[in-house]
Amino acid sequence: MRDGLYRSLPLRRAWRGFLKSCEREAEHGEIRVRKAEYAIMRELRTEISPAFLTRLSQIAHDTESLLPTFYGFPERTTSRELQARNSSMENELLNHIKEREISGLRGKDLLRQGMMDTTNSVTDRFRRQIEQHCLIEAGAQARPILDGVREALKEASADRITSSLLAKKGTNRLKGKKPIDLDEDLTRRR
Repeated sequence: MRDGLYRSLPLRRAWRGFLKSCEREAEHGEIRVRKAEYAIMRELRTEISPAFLTRLSQIAHDTESLLPTFYGFPERTTSRELQARNSSMENELLNHIKEREISGLRGKDLLRQGMMDTTNSVTDRFRRQIEQHCLIEAGAQARPILDGVREALKEASADRITSSLLAKKGTNRLKGKKPIDLDEDLTRRR
């Protein structure tokens, strides 16, 4: 654990940066939450193609005019049919949307809720992976770090991530930046 658990984390760079901020006392709070949101956003942007999101948005918009017994996303619709890469997250998103449509959601709310469900499940999945890695590498010494990971991922806003994804905004807005502390004690070890 001396070199940092983040160095050996077998996930993308954004997740390693997030874990690094959980290890550092100076980056607790808002910075850590922003880095968590950034990592989640990067993961979703990598796995879910823009063409697929556009197609889902068009179909979700069309569902507003359908009668209650008709569905824009029939049960057998696959992500491949909707111009997707057929990644696991695209399939998961499509399944969440189908479930929400069956429960009665239509239009923009349908796509938004499906995306939020996917964001929450992705967050949970990566939390478990980080916890497993930390416990294997450091055992009980990793408890304070894991508390920080859980806290930051709990505070990460699925709503903000979903809004950014659906608005097709860049991911750089969510990237956590360390504020400059002009009164920082440079003699204290980190």
